Amino acid sequence: MSAVHANYDDQGFAGSCPTCGQSYLVAEVMRLRSQNERLRNIISNCAAAVGAFVSPECSLAFMENLPNEIRMKVARVNPALGETK
Repeated sequence: MSAVHANYDDQGFAGSCPTCGQSYLVAEVMRLRSQNERLRNIISNCAAAVGAFVSPECSLAFMENLPNEIRMKVARVNPALGETK
């Protein structure tokens, strides 16, 4: 989202950018999709760092298991760190 799009009007995301005509709502959805993609890649990279595999394209239900997967991988290296409280 450009700096112009960041300045949406008092009606929230209603209306369009006076410079390029793009809908504020469309611009916000595009920005959120980009952030979602970046976060999915970060999560996938975190999994890879501990030897697990989670594809950035996998479902959120599958990603919910990542904390357990990381805990199991860490517990193999250091059992005390894998304990839950």
